Amino acid sequence: MVSPSRRERHGRTHGRSRQAFGGHRRLEHSLRPLDEAQKRHARDAAEIASLTHERETLLTRIADLEDETRSLAGVNEEVEGRLDVAIADIRAALGR
Repeated sequence: MVSPSRRERHGRTHGRSRQAFGGHRRLEHSLRPLDEAQKRHARDAAEIASLTHERETLLTRIADLEDETRSLAGVNEEVEGRLDVAIADIRAALGR
């Protein structure tokens, strides 16, 4: 059996090196969508956290406004009652 010449061995090594480099480039290319998806995921997670915080803030504000509405309804009833008494007093004073 004849041993391969140095040139043949170098040629095969060079070919394998090109194949490995090509495989490496294909691998990097195939991982690019994954990298982009991971970046999108991080942005989406940050936006979700921000929106969740905003939602909680708005829910708290709504609860405060509901409390204020109930309080104002109570005040309105009290004012209404006083006006009714005042109107009755005025009518009585005028002799109606």
